[in-house]
Amino acid sequence: MLIAGLLSIGFLACKKDKNSQEMDYATKIIGKWNIEKLEVIFEDEESSESETEYAAEGSYLNLKENGTFVSHIYDEGAEEWDTGEGKYSVIDKKLILIDEIYQDNDTFDIKTLTENSLIINAEDEGSIMDVDYRIEMTIYMYR
Repeated sequence: MLIAGLLSIGFLACKKDKNSQEMDYATKIIGKWNIEKLEVIFEDEESSESETEYAAEGSYLNLKENGTFVSHIYDEGAEEWDTGEGKYSVIDKKLILIDEIYQDNDTFDIKTLTENSLIINAEDEGSIMDVDYRIEMTIYMYR
């Protein structure tokens, strides 16, 4: 009986810690993040390529307290390369962006989140013209 009681207390403590950690991520992630670079890996059945794209100054992801986001990414020539706007949520160490401009949902694993650093990662697999591929993208941001 004592062991069952201790196990249930341990389980509840772990559940509380997980909820607390999710709350910490959801709170810590709020704010404007400057996008430094994007690392992209593309693999198919015959090759593997990786590329690092540095975002121009002014590129950012702004995660607002009301659960909405705005993003703008500029290339080195200061041309707008990508923009986004919509809603976001943080669940189980994942950042989910629901883009209302492109009608698209993206889920990123939160790899690093500190006061001044955010690193997120996403992977996608598929097939084009009977060729299987995998794409992995890691985005590095700072405040």
